[in-house]
Amino acid sequence: MNRRLSILISICVGLGVFAFLGGSGLSRIVTFQLLLRQEAPSEVALFETITLTPKSQRLLQKLWDVGKIPHRHLAIKYIHQRISDHPDEFAIYEGLIDEAVSDADFANRELAMGILDAKAPEKRQEVVLRGLRDPDQGTRLRALQFIKTTQETKWMPELVRLLDDPDALIVAHAASKLRQWTDKDFGIRMMHAIMRHSQAGLPASLDSEQKAVLSNGIAAWKQWWQLEKHSYPATNGWGDDIEPFVTPALPVKDFEVALLDGSTRRLSDFRGKAVLINFWTTWCSTCMTEMPDLNQLHDLYPDSLQVIGISLDGGEEHGHEHASIVDLEEAREVGLESVDSGYGSASHDHTEHQHTHVDGSHEKRVKKIQRVVRKKSLKYLVGMDPQFQIGNRFNGQELPTNVLIDPNGNLRRRFVGARPLHSWKAMLKDIGVPEPSVSN
Repeated sequence: MNRRLSILISICVGLGVFAFLGGSGLSRIVTFQLLLRQEAPSEVALFETITLTPKSQRLLQKLWDVGKIPHRHLAIKYIHQRISDHPDEFAIYEGLIDEAVSDADFANRELAMGILDAKAPEKRQEVVLRGLRDPDQGTRLRALQFIKTTQETKWMPELVRLLDDPDALIVAHAASKLRQWTDKDFGIRMMHAIMRHSQAGLPASLDSEQKAVLSNGIAAWKQWWQLEKHSYPATNGWGDDIEPFVTPALPVKDFEVALLDGSTRRLSDFRGKAVLINFWTTWCSTCMTEMPDLNQLHDLYPDSLQVIGISLDGGEEHGHEHASIVDLEEAREVGLESVDSGYGSASHDHTEHQHTHVDGSHEKRVKKIQRVVRKKSLKYLVGMDPQFQIGNRFNGQELPTNVLIDPNGNLRRRFVGARPLHSWKAMLKDIGVPEPSVSN
């Protein structure tokens, strides 16, 4: 069942029950239970049901406790909107917000951290410190943004500690804040932290000049700190007892993936291994940039990790056919007209949805995906989800969406966008996957 039809049915069911029972409390309970059972419930129907129900926090807690990505996101999204309009209700939802701060879904973490920052600044310190110790590079970067908005020098030791972070972007951000606070400058800039592709098919990396600037700058900052840290006596040992977030383990219902060769695999087939699900499309340029990293993860963890790339080409959320990135790359030599006529417009407007439609047959879609697999030399399993059945379960509308499932079949991470290899290694270690014997 496609997503639009599912949403329409949700709304019709809700309205029908309300009409039949006269909008009573019983009707709201029945409607809520029906929505709760769906893999991707309608936001409109769900929000209206919750709003019309007295003591709605109970329904939100039930929605959260289902443990599914779409349901949890709708719960914290509703709270975010509700508190924006009724700031005095923060205390009602505080417990659930505290849970969301360490949720497996990065989108929920962001919403919850934003609420706490605006409504409970006294909680900000611990939340930020925990975020800075998270194995996920994206969470650390988000927490660092909160430090960048303050002028409290008690954060100085944290900024110095971040100079040893394995991620160059975090190092550059920390150096930038230190520069603002101290008027000292040891040469580190953001451009020195931007990873570049040296060769096609290889993960992005820093060049030798960038590494030299970062190394020299870090050494200079540390030398300065050894001479000046006595000026910040109140900061000694500050934050040392704070532990990272503990992400919940959310059981994932088994599902089947259709592979390009016509065979199928189930999630349960990989029990005992961690599973990394990468949702992508052939026209998503960001998706292409992380493929070398996914290939390398496949090589690094041959016995303990299964990478599965699931193409959403043809899905309801991505139902307009676009020119494949690979086709565009190959067509540069012969002119883009060949791509426009065969695979859709190379210049489309996402805002107005003005696209050139092409034959969306299954066979043609498979061939287009296979061209990407060959061009990018993908080594891991690649499947399809044109009806968005799996994508719905993990809120895969934004691309690329990455989902990390532990060896016991529990969801531990979900986020949009790529992560560097060191971050993947740290997250895998965090869920009990042994470190690879070959280092990179």
